[in-house]
Amino acid sequence: MIKENETAPNVFTDAGEQWVDVMVEALRNSDFDKSKELGHHKSWKSINFKNGMVPEAHPDFGRLIKPSEEPQYLLISTHDRSQDVTKKVSPSSVLPDDHPTYAVENFGKVRIYSEAVTRNVGHLFAPITGWDGQEFSWITMPVVSNIQRSDGGTRKADPLKDELKNEDPNWVVHDEEVGEHNGEQVLLDYGMFWYEGDWKVSESQLFDP
Repeated sequence: MIKENETAPNVFTDAGEQWVDVMVEALRNSDFDKSKELGHHKSWKSINFKNGMVPEAHPDFGRLIKPSEEPQYLLISTHDRSQDVTKKVSPSSVLPDDHPTYAVENFGKVRIYSEAVTRNVGHLFAPITGWDGQEFSWITMPVVSNIQRSDGGTRKADPLKDELKNEDPNWVVHDEEVGEHNGEQVLLDYGMFWYEGDWKVSESQLFDP
């Protein structure tokens, strides 16, 4: 559970966090040559850190960024720094206006996962291991396998959706995807989910004090 005045978890060393800042700036400026040099990955918005190490192209190659050998996935958002990350939007015509999502999906993912953990259903979601508690320009998650992607949801998610809704019908599940983590199926890409009742985790609790 995220407590008042608790700092957002961070899986990076200081050098690793500085590297993320440089990567975010390169992506925001569409400097793909620089981001390629930094990340050395086919996708400029996601970098798979194997064994918790920064990429070989980085000058601090070999520095541990997570005290674990579990591979981590870094999801970078290039939204404008002046944007209010708590701004809400209607995700589509499928959901009514009173079921919004966050315009900055990284913030939405963090809040959804934090709420799920607080309500003892965090095991149904791919965990978020760290995030930028100021601009939400990045979050980290463990790499999952056997991913089932779909623009409108996948039947593979039905057992997880049923368990979640049985625990609490206030959960709004939208555009779900599924993967496998530690031998268990988990929900992925849940930034467009919502909780219809009274949230236990406030927006302010997700920011660094």
